[in-house]
Amino acid sequence: LVPKLAPGIYELEAKAEGLQAVKLSLMVVDKAKYFGAEPLAMLRDQVALRRSLGLTVERILMDWDNTEPIPNLLHYTWFNKEAEGKAAGGAYTLQPVLGYSADWAGPDAQDKIASAIYDRSFTNTIQVPVRLIDWSRFVRECFREYQGRFDEWVFWDNPDLDDAPQGIPPGRYAELIREVAKWRNLYQPKAKLIAGGFNYDKALDYLEKVGHADQLPFDLIAVQMNLAELSPEKADMEGFLDDLNALLHLQETGRGIRTTELDWGIGEHLTARQQAAYHTRAALILNSRGAAEHQFSIINTGYAFEGYGVFY
Repeated sequence: LVPKLAPGIYELEAKAEGLQAVKLSLMVVDKAKYFGAEPLAMLRDQVALRRSLGLTVERILMDWDNTEPIPNLLHYTWFNKEAEGKAAGGAYTLQPVLGYSADWAGPDAQDKIASAIYDRSFTNTIQVPVRLIDWSRFVRECFREYQGRFDEWVFWDNPDLDDAPQGIPPGRYAELIREVAKWRNLYQPKAKLIAGGFNYDKALDYLEKVGHADQLPFDLIAVQMNLAELSPEKADMEGFLDDLNALLHLQETGRGIRTTELDWGIGEHLTARQQAAYHTRAALILNSRGAAEHQFSIINTGYAFEGYGVFY
């Protein structure tokens, strides 16, 4: 079959009555060109594939219900074990995302706390903290405990979502990120602070509402987008980056933008070939539009590991 096919990537499905169907991605490519002298060894080595693609950053959630850094609390060991697994023995660089509050610090539990009927819950709840002092203490403990361990710290994900539990009211964004910057400056001043998780279609309007956004204390601002879902003429990267620069005075302050291709993992509904096509199209749009530094994330992790080879 393979010698008769033109170069490309195919989806092969083989069926036989009474037997289980076989589905796989079939690559008809110059093996040595893409995967070196020993293609099978390369394709079996997930770390080598990811390193060659520049996909060596692993984000790790440092929200309160995952990490709450209290001495002798199980969460400390729990977080470190998760970090060890994600780093794969030092193969990947970890990037912590400081975020969502524990249930006792968010709005949902405040009435129970005031009525003295509150019970601590360890459910993973996405909330914005009510009291600034609670947020400040949490962030301080994180920097004090993990100072020197990470080169970059990300503040929040999706702060600009409307009517969503992780959305930060624009009036509160500045005070929350300033607490992060304060403790970063004390414990790890050389680490980069990333204002994270803004959305391509919401960021500009949200930052306008924050007010004096050019004075926010960050080194990089990260914007996530699903570019492959847009037609190229609607992916106005030049205009968006110009507007963001004008709003935040990035050139004058020496700060940067990091555009990130955001992918939702949808499991068996997305094939490895579709994943590769999706990323390729997004990369073409980003590069042709002169986007700033950008990084991809692999979709479908845990579902179709052959996807790394096809994506390559």
